[in-house]
Amino acid sequence: MSIGRWLFVALLPLGLAMAAVSAQTGTPRIVTCDTTVAPRSALRVQDEAGDKGARVEDVALITLPNGMRSVQFSVRNVRQAAPFGAILRIRYAVQWTDDCGRRVALGTEVVDGLALDPQRQQLVQSTAMDPHATHAFLRIYVEN
Repeated sequence: MSIGRWLFVALLPLGLAMAAVSAQTGTPRIVTCDTTVAPRSALRVQDEAGDKGARVEDVALITLPNGMRSVQFSVRNVRQAAPFGAILRIRYAVQWTDDCGRRVALGTEVVDGLALDPQRQQLVQSTAMDPHATHAFLRIYVEN
């Protein structure tokens, strides 16, 4: 038997084993969970800014054309434009979870913010970076 043929025969089982391993990793993992116990809304909002002069409006959970989910909302500084009116420093955080309530790693809670002059409005969109993110919890507050 030639060396080339011997190597082929010796390495053939190893190649088949590697193909089986790669085929196993290529199949999608199916995870089931019981969501009938406590159904929950896909979008929850904790507004701590309303009593400090900021109004949160038009909060919506939307699906982008690429399939990712995004929380979109508008924030308005409703304080009167008095001389030297207060600029509001508004912070918000979106925590993303999947259908089973598990936190999505790529959509971890990120605190972001903006500054609003009196009577000014800003549109904000915060997108999950994971296709499994289906539920969002938005917390918005004033940091002054």
